[in-house]
Amino acid sequence: MAPCTSLSYNVIMNKREAMSVSLSPGLSRYVRARVRSGTYQSVSEVVRESLRRMMDAESRREREHKALVRSIREGVAAADAGKLVDADDLFAEIASRSRARRKKAA
Repeated sequence: MAPCTSLSYNVIMNKREAMSVSLSPGLSRYVRARVRSGTYQSVSEVVRESLRRMMDAESRREREHKALVRSIREGVAAADAGKLVDADDLFAEIASRSRARRKKAA
């Protein structure tokens, strides 16, 4: 009979590595307060959640950076193709739309 690979996989995925982390007194107080409040069950849970949020933020910044680079490249390509907009005309259009929105809201 073949070994149960999914069980082995789950055991490996749930393995945790203990680490020692030094925190400033302020951060240490904050972490302990989060646990005391019942928001988190342990110091480890606070640290894991913090790291997940940091990873999410880094991922979001990376996506935003890629989108910005893509927009810049599209703008440069449009400029190279001669598809330019006069700045005075653009600002006049923005001002006109803004006035229309304010008038509609009033």
